[in-house]
Amino acid sequence: MPKRLNNIYNADLEKGINKFRWFEYALSSSIMIVLISTLFGIYDIASLILIFIVNASMNLFGLVMEQVNSERTKEKVIWGPFIWGSIAGIAPWIAILLYMFGTGNFDMVPWFVWAIVGTYFIAFNTFPKTSTLIVVSCTRMSP
Repeated sequence: MPKRLNNIYNADLEKGINKFRWFEYALSSSIMIVLISTLFGIYDIASLILIFIVNASMNLFGLVMEQVNSERTKEKVIWGPFIWGSIAGIAPWIAILLYMFGTGNFDMVPWFVWAIVGTYFIAFNTFPKTSTLIVVSCTRMSP
């Protein structure tokens, strides 16, 4: 099994795609955003499941972005998956902000929660820029 997965990984890299990275992002960042959501009082299991799924979808749009653009030139990049993924990525933050500012009990939030949210928010929002640069640099150069 590991050799087969390694063969898939290497074949995808030759095409400018890294499926395993996107699956890992979908899992790890979704777990992180769910944990951050609980820090701000989102405990409803349905809400947490939806936050997880929407965040995972955002990352899987990144995979689609790589797949549809792996054989394209920089001038012909299809940006649809990036746009849809960005919209999906905003949804969990809207829920967190609603809970964060809805209570008004800012003095009850420990300092480390603010540090975690700030760090994750900055990293989260630099990811689309990094992904854009990767897509543009990995697409084929026009002749």
